[in-house]
Amino acid sequence: DENGVFTAGNFLDWPTKGFAASDAGVKGLTKMCLEACVRMLTYLGEKALAGECEKKAAIFEGQKESCGGFKQVAAFLALNGLEDEECLATLKEGGAKGFSTFMSYYILKAMTKCCTTREILGALKEYYGAMLDMGATTFWEDFDIDWVENACPIDQIPDGTRSDIHGDNGKYCYLGFRHSLCHGWSSGPVPFLTEYVLGIEILEEGCKAIKVTPHLGDLTYAKGSIATPFGKLEVEHTKNNDGIINTVVNAPEDIRIEF
Repeated sequence: DENGVFTAGNFLDWPTKGFAASDAGVKGLTKMCLEACVRMLTYLGEKALAGECEKKAAIFEGQKESCGGFKQVAAFLALNGLEDEECLATLKEGGAKGFSTFMSYYILKAMTKCCTTREILGALKEYYGAMLDMGATTFWEDFDIDWVENACPIDQIPDGTRSDIHGDNGKYCYLGFRHSLCHGWSSGPVPFLTEYVLGIEILEEGCKAIKVTPHLGDLTYAKGSIATPFGKLEVEHTKNNDGIINTVVNAPEDIRIEF
């Protein structure tokens, strides 16, 4: 509508269900989607429709919203220029407290606006490291860092002295063994590590141009690859004792690389 409220029903994710702050998060998501549509439609030559999306996206100009203390809401606001000071404070505070599996990619990405790489990787290690400690071999659909206290990992039989990390937790439709223990929506660290830590940024459609800007934080080594229409692109970073990063990129000839 004229205020940027998505009127087809507001739902950001399960942890924010029923909270007024969810509407603010949906605003950020709506702006993000409209701006993505502008880029795609412009590329496809649909100028009139791209113009309509651009006009709708302009509704949000100058708006600021509160995240209500939810990191996933703060992320969508911060990534789209709709954040107030509370949003950035919420992203910085508490490490893995308040992380959402569904929105981990957006939370981590938004943290780059107000946190050091060391802080971001620390929160990532705390959250997904705890999941690993609880026996995870795949990304779980739902997980709260508070569940870990006195909990029995999934690869052990509960003996009654500790809580069942899977069966005793969850909210809404995720109560009692309901949430998946292998869930693609929860795998946000994979693209985040690729885009931010390895620093692989696609500059042009079809991967014709790629920029590499590493953010290693306290890491001394990182290596990874992405698939492109021209073949696999590999990036490897090694940081020496002086903090200087040596980068090696193996890329198909058709891709222009910028550093």
